[in-house]
Amino acid sequence: MPTNWTGVYLGGTTGAGKGRSHYADPFPTPASGDYADLASALFGGQIGINYQTGSWVLGLEASGYWANIRGTNTCFGASRTRRLPASTAAARSTLLAL
Repeated sequence: MPTNWTGVYLGGTTGAGKGRSHYADPFPTPASGDYADLASALFGGQIGINYQTGSWVLGLEASGYWANIRGTNTCFGASRTRRLPASTAAARSTLLAL
């Protein structure tokens, strides 16, 4: 029996982010360095719909993600770098191999 790709789907995403952010400081470089180490969890999800007609699959998908990545290693201990919500939308068409 051939596969039919028509339908709605829902999914979730979890992960983690880690990085280092360098900054310009007018004062001499502190003992802690001129950077902030950053880390956080990442959460998100997607929802989409596909419609198959013959050998073609047409689809739409929307996704959204959230993270709260922070770093506080500065000479004053107060600077932060944050990355908050992100979202995407996409349309696609696919020709299936027979």
